[in-house]
Amino acid sequence: MLTHDRRRPAFTLIELLVVISIIAVLVALTATAAFGVRRNMQKQNAEATLQKLDQKVGQKVKSIRDQIQEDVRKGTAAQEYEAAKSITAGNPEGAKAIMLYARLRQQLPMSFAESRTTLTIGSGTTYTYPNSPAFREFQVTPSTATIEESAACLYSALTQTGLEGLEQQVGTNPSGQKVFTDGFGSPIGFIRIAYDGNSGELNVAPQTNAPGRDPFDPEDRASAALSNVALWNSLLGPTLTNAGSYNLNASPYRTSAAPTPVALRTHRNHTIALVSAGINKQWIDVPATNTIYDGDNLFSYRLRKEGGKGD
Repeated sequence: MLTHDRRRPAFTLIELLVVISIIAVLVALTATAAFGVRRNMQKQNAEATLQKLDQKVGQKVKSIRDQIQEDVRKGTAAQEYEAAKSITAGNPEGAKAIMLYARLRQQLPMSFAESRTTLTIGSGTTYTYPNSPAFREFQVTPSTATIEESAACLYSALTQTGLEGLEQQVGTNPSGQKVFTDGFGSPIGFIRIAYDGNSGELNVAPQTNAPGRDPFDPEDRASAALSNVALWNSLLGPTLTNAGSYNLNASPYRTSAAPTPVALRTHRNHTIALVSAGINKQWIDVPATNTIYDGDNLFSYRLRKEGGKGD
């Protein structure tokens, strides 16, 4: 009896190539989707960390402001208060604003050198702020005043009262100091007194309800004192070499010579800006152009509005 071989012939080369191509496309699509999900989770983690740190910084500023009020009321900071009044024509609110700026510099330094450099205020009656022991570990030299240094200073400033849910966001900067890290593993740096020009986003709600008002000097009583270039520059802090100056509003964020104190304070809202380097982990895009904070960087103040994004 004759039998027929019912076995199917083997796949042809073309069929194998088609199957392999389909598998490759599916793998690529799956990998792309997984990569996108991972990056989105990293960004969300970075934004959540920035929000937590921003709240801690806000609490610290409030604590300093409240302590100034208490010290002035009790007379426990008489020399400091008199020194501040000596450069604000005796105005008490202006003096308190100067004290707030000075204590912020003392307790939130942006570089190792700044943390170990004293600040003296006053005319006739003077007061010198001692170095905070929270930063005694940092060596003054060599000091490059980078944003990585600001990240280490931020960590030391905020961890005096505990980490408060930020335990998983602790890492090290390139020099080995402890820092808070974003969802991409990079240090979170900060600028103590950031501004963005006369009409930038910091001058509109929710960043400010009173355009032209300095939140550190809401009654604008310290303007005359802060028109002193030397005093203003000492309060402003160092320019971070890999982050540029404090002006966050220039093409899109570039280093530039700081304007005079009077121009700087006119219609400009100031804020403490915490910054994540974002997905690419780079603070700057093209160093030759002196631009800082390329497009994927995340800013804490943008997260203060409901539903706000950091970039």
